[in-house]
Amino acid sequence: MSDWLFLGERIESDVLFQLAMSRRDGQYYRFEPIATKLRGNSVGPLRQELVNRSNLITAGQNQGIICANGPVFYQDRYWLGWKERSGRSLFGSEPRLRKPLREELADLYPLINSYQLWRQQGITVGRPEWRRLAVDDSGLFMLDPKAAFYLTQPSVNPSLALERCRPAEEYRNLAPTCYGDLFYLGLIIYYYLTGEIPFSLRKGWPTQNILAGEIINPQLYRPKLPSGLGRMIICMLAPEPSKRPTADVVAGLWDEYSKPDRVFGKPSFNDDGSKWVKIKNKSTWRKAVSKWAIILSILGPLTFGFSFFVPKFFKRPQVSPLETAAHFYREMGRFSFRTQQGLSTQIVQTDFETAMKRRLEMARALLSKPVFEVSQMRIIEETAETAIIEANLIWWEWSAAGWVRRDSHERLVYRKKGKRMELESRKVKRAIN
Repeated sequence: MSDWLFLGERIESDVLFQLAMSRRDGQYYRFEPIATKLRGNSVGPLRQELVNRSNLITAGQNQGIICANGPVFYQDRYWLGWKERSGRSLFGSEPRLRKPLREELADLYPLINSYQLWRQQGITVGRPEWRRLAVDDSGLFMLDPKAAFYLTQPSVNPSLALERCRPAEEYRNLAPTCYGDLFYLGLIIYYYLTGEIPFSLRKGWPTQNILAGEIINPQLYRPKLPSGLGRMIICMLAPEPSKRPTADVVAGLWDEYSKPDRVFGKPSFNDDGSKWVKIKNKSTWRKAVSKWAIILSILGPLTFGFSFFVPKFFKRPQVSPLETAAHFYREMGRFSFRTQQGLSTQIVQTDFETAMKRRLEMARALLSKPVFEVSQMRIIEETAETAIIEANLIWWEWSAAGWVRRDSHERLVYRKKGKRMELESRKVKRAIN
């Protein structure tokens, strides 16, 4: 008897997958068909390698790298599956709402912790598939790159320049090492915190700046980023692999900065006297600073005089207190008010944030409850052309009284077309209760 109960095909972001239930633990898994050619003699080694990688996950530990199960043979093809985890792609059509810096640091910690665990076991994570990076309430996560290599990639559009960012040793035709994992982890961290790549482009390619170690300081995009973390991220992207910090150093420092009671400023990152990676700011930024420095030196005295004399002759129009208060409550009632700077102090908006978190928790609870569960399935009749399946379903509906269970008994009629089965009809025969 199979360990998996497959519940039917679905399509998401142009990717075909099956939602399956594990008969061992009752949890839901997502299985996708292997898109690359897989010969019979390569199934066993791949399965064993995925098992070895998945054994790194310890019970109850929040991980940012999801390991795969399989390959499983089903419907004349091989499938890879992993625990179902819904998240939003970093490259979706809707812009990502910027969180407070400390929350974004916390989002990154599960992924950093996974890299540390894998490096301690001596296993290389590999180059991430950017289309498989997503974020949910538990933080940033991705599918094991070893499994992602065999699957169809979702129809999301990461930056081409981002995909061209590779460790310097790859551009030098050197064999990849474990230090490449630290480069990619630093690249993921940099992009998640800033939304930009850390290298300027020359004719659309970052290669020359990667090899030269000319890295844009992340604090230019996130001024509140602690300098210790900024220096460490820069060192993770160093062209010389030996200059990059270890995964243990990264995880240890990140753990300190992620603590709620930690005051930014300490601890700091020290590269033990090694040569710092060169930081190169964007030339346009430098030109803008020098340009505005000259303009402000001229206009400064004029602005002071203007602000001193003009109020004596002009009076500003009065703003209605009621209109101001109405605007305040309108903004507090929106989920996007977190992105607005200087709207109110933390003391003023704490109760609004608490209420919003409770609303989101209720929404997550509703979405996490399955719409239905398959309690039993059996084949009633099978011929060379058709097959009839009967299934008992448990439906879950939300009402004012809470969760309501409704049971049903259904019959599915499939017609065989070549090696595929197409659903011809579905009928609810009777209610069990």
